[in-house]
Amino acid sequence: DDATHFFEGVADNKSLASLDGKWNRFGKKCMNELCRALKQPNILKVDFQACGFDALDAVVIADGIAHSMCETLIVSGNKLGKSGCRMLLRASCTHREGQDGDESMNVVMENCGAPASEIGFNPAEPGGTYELDMSEASSRSVFRDLLYIVAAGKGQFVPGTTSLNGARYTVRPIDPDA
Repeated sequence: DDATHFFEGVADNKSLASLDGKWNRFGKKCMNELCRALKQPNILKVDFQACGFDALDAVVIADGIAHSMCETLIVSGNKLGKSGCRMLLRASCTHREGQDGDESMNVVMENCGAPASEIGFNPAEPGGTYELDMSEASSRSVFRDLLYIVAAGKGQFVPGTTSLNGARYTVRPIDPDA
């Protein structure tokens, strides 16, 4: 399997800092080598957009990043589902424990089959894209938390990117002194 040989080479490469594997279908046979490659301390950024990964693949990726120095993991466009997204978020929070440096990891999971309201919202790390159904209590709760963050001056909605029922919508906090 060519992908297995590819990840064996990545695992043995001690100078590779970024792994761009987006739009590749690696297959199930190479997942053990992929996990070993992700554990290499020199790899700081991994991009696996639209690789056809599912929740079972997320288990392997989570094991790899939980034991890595990776700073950015991009898995957008994979059908990870709620359980796969949760697994990756959990692993991203535990990596680098007991090691020097910043312990945070930037994980990008757009269009992975799990809305933000279902995988959990972390107000301490609110960045990202949200698709909220305001008829659901959990979505309203996430939106309310985002509004509190903006009102406190600790974040912002990107102008021109918010829509309501398909139409552009500007979200601004109300000035209490006005």
